[in-house]
Amino acid sequence: MIRAGSSNPVLQRLLQHHPEVDATLTTSFEGIEFVTNRSRFVSFNSDGTEVGGVIELMDNNPLVCATRAWVPNAAGCLATLALGPILEAGLVIEPPAVLTSFLAEEEPVLAALATTGYTGGITFSCEDHDLGTVRGVYCIAKISNPQSFDELDDIYEERYGRSFFVRREEEKEWSRELVESKPWACYRLELTEGEEHSLLAIHLMADVHGKAGEGHLIHAMNVMAGFEESVGLV
Repeated sequence: MIRAGSSNPVLQRLLQHHPEVDATLTTSFEGIEFVTNRSRFVSFNSDGTEVGGVIELMDNNPLVCATRAWVPNAAGCLATLALGPILEAGLVIEPPAVLTSFLAEEEPVLAALATTGYTGGITFSCEDHDLGTVRGVYCIAKISNPQSFDELDDIYEERYGRSFFVRREEEKEWSRELVESKPWACYRLELTEGEEHSLLAIHLMADVHGKAGEGHLIHAMNVMAGFEESVGLV
């Protein structure tokens, strides 16, 4: 068991219900401060911290060793989950378009995408829809055609098929109830095939207190502390 705390009341409640945490640590830190053999920290956005990104697209080893780590804010997280697999695969041939369902800034999205090695820019826009605690992105990427379009499914399955917190949903109605008050994100893919290049649209959404927010911080803390990734969340 570790001691941990946060000045964020949502995080503090999650820590109080975490079976591996003694949530008695008093801190002014807005992310999570926790103590293993030393004080350690996980927060939103980099703020100069080198180790960070979307947990599903990261090597866990640097996290286990890090004193400080970060995860992207809602817009950065959702855009990186949506585009990260095809960016890492080198299939994207033009700056992709990112549309958020909520007011957001472009810079944190670019910083989050850079953790996948991508620095080619995006076309960014945002709208302001009332979806309660749910946040969504709609991304469109022009891609080089793979040898088989089944490879696209394989690329996403390789990254997210065993994930606790990213789920593909192609059958149910695409509605906020899929992720509302849940710790996971949901995504679906839509492909428009062309002769040499194709357009891939990715819909992705998550709860702002789940994968798009505080739940992501708990996930990062679990990895850093050597706990099961889902403990305290599912």
